[in-house]
Amino acid sequence: MADTIALYLWAGTIVFIRAGAILMLSPGIGENSVPGRFRLVVALLTAMAAAPALRPVLPAQPGDLPGVLEILFAEIVVGLLIGTCGRILMGAVHVMGQIGALQSGLAFAQFFDPANGVPNATLGVFAGVTALAVVMAGDFHHMFLLAAAQSYARFPAGDMPPFGDGLELVVSAVSTMFRLGMQMSAPLLVFGLVFNAALAILSRLAPQIQVFFIGIGPSIELALFIFMASLGSAMMVFADGLETFFRGFL
Repeated sequence: MADTIALYLWAGTIVFIRAGAILMLSPGIGENSVPGRFRLVVALLTAMAAAPALRPVLPAQPGDLPGVLEILFAEIVVGLLIGTCGRILMGAVHVMGQIGALQSGLAFAQFFDPANGVPNATLGVFAGVTALAVVMAGDFHHMFLLAAAQSYARFPAGDMPPFGDGLELVVSAVSTMFRLGMQMSAPLLVFGLVFNAALAILSRLAPQIQVFFIGIGPSIELALFIFMASLGSAMMVFADGLETFFRGFL
């Protein structure tokens, strides 16, 4: 009986280490505003639910302390790798917000970002909060928990992830982040190009007019209107890209 309990405690510890590292960085549950105790409880419940099913693929407990520490360190690295990819993908909404702020002339309008704990462009903060709502409403936090459970097929427990595979995963997340950010901000980019081209033509036709002071007001109003009108479609693009990335990972 004692051996069985020790076996399941070892399996639960391995799963808890990887799940905790993932949830510490994953969007939604891993935000700075979420209490650390809540994240620990979610990771513990995930380990309790997944450990019995994952026990056959988990390594046996080594007989010495260095072997135990080696396995636990490998689990931490894998968990941080997966969680970091999820955190990187959340940067797509901030790319959209920064582009929108630049195109509208609101780049210097800063506001406290609760997700990162630092000031950020106002449009980026609003888009980030909206993206968090999409993550939680769309049950994407369940996908991160599923990634924690099914990641053992790609990264076996107890083994350090190959450097090439880990680097490829991070590079893929970064490229996906910028691609999604550009796609989400496409209407604002088109608006900025057309509006600034029109101002340039007006400046050439009437050099005596202060085009910048005339155009800054309509630029902000139109950019905000386009931002709000396209925000729903942008969040759908973000959700689809997030799901596609993790479905391919799983």
